[in-house]
Amino acid sequence: MIKGSEKIKNIFSREGAASILVIFTLILLIMFGMLTLTTALAGKRLSMKAVNWAREYYLLDSAAEAKLMDIDAILASCEEDALKYIQNREYEKEASAILSAEQHNNLQKLFAGSETTSVIALEEAFIRVYLIDAYNKLNEYSQNGEADVVLINGSDETDPAGLADTGKSLAPNILGYRFNAAEGDEQQDKNLDVALEIINPTIEIEGTGGAINRAEGYVKRYRIISWKEWQQPFDYNPQWWDGTIDNGDDEQTAPDVEGEEAPVLEED
Repeated sequence: MIKGSEKIKNIFSREGAASILVIFTLILLIMFGMLTLTTALAGKRLSMKAVNWAREYYLLDSAAEAKLMDIDAILASCEEDALKYIQNREYEKEASAILSAEQHNNLQKLFAGSETTSVIALEEAFIRVYLIDAYNKLNEYSQNGEADVVLINGSDETDPAGLADTGKSLAPNILGYRFNAAEGDEQQDKNLDVALEIINPTIEIEGTGGAINRAEGYVKRYRIISWKEWQQPFDYNPQWWDGTIDNGDDEQTAPDVEGEEAPVLEED
């Protein structure tokens, strides 16, 4: 009888060990499965963030490229206006359709005291008319969004009308332009700041009163000097419980026990 009972105990002990081993194996499989699932979810979230970052960047890039196309068209129209000023000999007239009276009078000083109009004076007048027209048109375009027209390369930003003052020499590429493109919600806006240097156009005049030649094909009208992406800062303000309890009828404040004395028990 003793040997039989020992055999039965051995059988039960072996079956119990196997059950424990199976349970332990299942726990390990569940843990590894959860770890794999967590890793996969984290990878998915990271890949979605990368997709969103790329999408937002290219949305900003496309918005900036659209503005650059508008700016290029504006500068092309300014070239046409400056050419008309020279070709129609508006510098000899009393008024100009492009310039203000003061600007027009200042430019006429280029041709004063000379019986013949010099090529150098015509080329300088072309550049000055172009810059004045570009400054005005870009400022008008800037009213539709966040942008700014500036005078660069050591020029006086407070005196844009001085572009027509022939007493002041013009630095090369005197005009600059900055604009911003934004994408996203109000709290976490993604921004792209772009700064441009406007390139002065060049023309060639074949003698006094001769033909005016321009560069053919693609004309580079600006140079990108800054292309910076950044994100709008935001504040994280968690709402902490201030101790107010709302019972539906009256608001009660949690008692402030600091400084209260413990009750004294009286003996009978």
